[in-house]
Amino acid sequence: MSGNAVANRPGFIKLSPADRRDIRVITSQLEATVLEVALSNGHLKVPDNIEEILKDVTAKTIKYHLEFINQFVVPESVDPYKIISWFGFFLDKHLNPTGEPHNDLKRLTLHTMLDRLNETLQKDIGQQLHVNTIQHLFELNCKDGRADDHFGIGMNGTYFAFHSVRDTVERRCATSNCSK
Repeated sequence: MSGNAVANRPGFIKLSPADRRDIRVITSQLEATVLEVALSNGHLKVPDNIEEILKDVTAKTIKYHLEFINQFVVPESVDPYKIISWFGFFLDKHLNPTGEPHNDLKRLTLHTMLDRLNETLQKDIGQQLHVNTIQHLFELNCKDGRADDHFGIGMNGTYFAFHSVRDTVERRCATSNCSK
């Protein structure tokens, strides 16, 4: 189904200008981080068209985000965990289509994604996932796109790992007198 056909479907949720701005802020920060780290790291082979790739990845992230909120009619229109996870996943697939686990750009992309997710968790609930959990998520993400990708976690698993921690802490604190 084309984007326009989906967008014209009855009951289709459209992103408000504020939602689009929020997504653009999140993806712009990711683009800048990836560019800064990749370009400052002299041994990485960064594609000449990296800026075009980042724009394509951003467009794909927004497209999938729209489809997701309409498929599942989620209460929040912009979930930074989803945007960051999907952006990282799509960028990894674009830069490393064979799923080579030792690809430096793959490692950079996944570390950037997980660092940004953990920073967002810190901002939202005042806590981060333990370094061992982050390392395990990194290893699971490295499996995606390979012959043994049935051991991977994928973009939705990564998103949901962080989303569920935030949701659990927020719900716990809403029902008891605790600080995040």
